[in-house]
Amino acid sequence: MDISPVVDFAWQIATREAAGAKHQYIEIEHIFIGLCKVLDALKKEEFRQIEKLRAELEPLENIFNELSIDRKRLYRRLRAVVGQGDYEYTDKVIHRSEECKELFAKAEEIAISYSASKFCSLHLLLAILEEPGDLILEAISEYDVEIDKIKEKVSKIVKEEIPLTKSGIKKILTLTITELETQMKAQGIDIKVKNEVIEFLCNKSYFGKRTESEIKVLLKSELKDRLEEMILKKEIEKGEGVVVNIKIAITNVTRVRTEDL
Repeated sequence: MDISPVVDFAWQIATREAAGAKHQYIEIEHIFIGLCKVLDALKKEEFRQIEKLRAELEPLENIFNELSIDRKRLYRRLRAVVGQGDYEYTDKVIHRSEECKELFAKAEEIAISYSASKFCSLHLLLAILEEPGDLILEAISEYDVEIDKIKEKVSKIVKEEIPLTKSGIKKILTLTITELETQMKAQGIDIKVKNEVIEFLCNKSYFGKRTESEIKVLLKSELKDRLEEMILKKEIEKGEGVVVNIKIAITNVTRVRTEDL
């Protein structure tokens, strides 16, 4: 099974971690550090595909944020717990340990169980959390959070990564748009999203075999960001109404009087 670009990048980070610490093999702890560092590393290197990878990166970042876990502090703590080795390399290739290879096999099994076409960072993180080992547990112990709680949160998000049916996509779109309408109303702005917009986004999502998190990212880029931009520019103000429709396959947002909604 193929791995996602985020997993591949985390693996590269893990390789550098193992080499820098003079460890003979890439271990599970190095992979965990890679997952903690991957978002910062991608931003720092201005990775060209970061926008395309945002649907995978955002849930990973949200897990740590919602649990009040400082990723940088966590991976530095784990690096200290793992310690320095003294292995002298005779070639440029650093292989994974047998335990690390088993971890990847487990992540693949998890991905298959969720009908995923490739395994991503969340599958890999979930595989680590099932058997984290003493060193990772020691690093996490600094935070007031149980490993089972982290695993529960990751499992919930992984379930959202299953490609949805067209009816499932439409349901997610409708619910998310309703939430957006509520948020806008709290700011004194009434919006009306026409059915053609939902159908357009539904078809766009379905042909891309979108997951729930990808649909929410799509909706944010196609609609929410545009509305927020108009509010910042004072193109929309309190007491006004907004109609959202489709014009030449692009989401078109137009001001209207509230009574016309």
